[in-house]
Amino acid sequence: MAEHRLQLSGEAPLADQAGPGGAPILRKGFRPFFALAGAYAIVIVPLWIVIRSGILPGSGWVTPTQWHAHEMIFGFTAAVIAGFLLTAASNWTKRVTAVGPGLLLLVGLWVLGRVATTVPGVPAALVAAVDVSFFPAVGIAIGRPIVAAGSRRNYVFLVLIALFTAASAAVHLEALGLVPGGARRGHLVSVDLVLMVVLVITGRIIPAFTRGATGADDITNSQFLDRATLFGMGVLVVLDAAVPDFPPRAWLAGVVGILALLRMRGWGTRHSLKKPLLLVLHVGYLWIPVGLILRAGASLPLGIPSSAALHALTAGAIGTLTLGMMARVSLGHTGRVLRADRGITTAFILVTLAATVRVVGTFLGYTPYRRALELSATLWSV
Repeated sequence: MAEHRLQLSGEAPLADQAGPGGAPILRKGFRPFFALAGAYAIVIVPLWIVIRSGILPGSGWVTPTQWHAHEMIFGFTAAVIAGFLLTAASNWTKRVTAVGPGLLLLVGLWVLGRVATTVPGVPAALVAAVDVSFFPAVGIAIGRPIVAAGSRRNYVFLVLIALFTAASAAVHLEALGLVPGGARRGHLVSVDLVLMVVLVITGRIIPAFTRGATGADDITNSQFLDRATLFGMGVLVVLDAAVPDFPPRAWLAGVVGILALLRMRGWGTRHSLKKPLLLVLHVGYLWIPVGLILRAGASLPLGIPSSAALHALTAGAIGTLTLGMMARVSLGHTGRVLRADRGITTAFILVTLAATVRVVGTFLGYTPYRRALELSATLWSV
């Protein structure tokens, strides 16, 4: 596969196709949603620091920390997932997902959700109605072409979209006073679900992209490790949803982390070292086993904070991989060579440093932790 073509393993290339979308920004889902995700990423972490410090009031429907967790998943990450799936599903099926007014409606729904969840004084019921409706709308947009084309391989994404909706609803049900503990459970499961999406996609693309860009013939992908890793992650999703205080969950996380690490043995990471657009995907994926193994370690008397595991998985894996995929898809769909320039490479480095500082900072005392938090927020936003 030539490096200038963006392709999912075994699927049609994700070439940008002019469709009935009118304005160029509304012709493919990645265009508005990646732009919004990038802009939101710049402001959301500093905004949380300001709210956390009491300089600005929080939204009020949840605590500031819960709001931060919610917006990183159901705001920033949701925009990336929507942009990717709307674009990829169109190319998998050779059918339209959402363009023009339909895509604009999805964008408007996402923006309304961010306003509703962030502005103080919005009734919790209205926040829930607007925010929870986004994933079902995306599910309809990608589900119709996937089902019509009989693309059974991608039905998994429809299931994951439904589970994202349930996780978001759980958060709002606690805010409405109906389900105590719903926010903690919903946020925990939503991180698991993002990791499941990432595990599915990276298994398809990282070996294929690395082989295509480097010409290396020693790149392999173990179907057994693929299935074992995804099965283990699926069980972890169920346990986190059903019995979030069940201690063996942490041990399972460690096993899945080891499987995820073994899974990438044949992916040719060494071949990507001089290609930042590839290397960022390998580095981002590596955060997954690191985070899951840290999660297992946090259950033992080793002094490992649970927040270290959480932020290895979120700021590390999710943050790095979303940036890497946004850069790659955006370059590919605008007809440019898939090569990271100095600006893109710098962004990769800054996000990786931000995640590293955020994780290491959790091991420090209160004052160093606060400084690490501020430094991480600065690196992330720059």
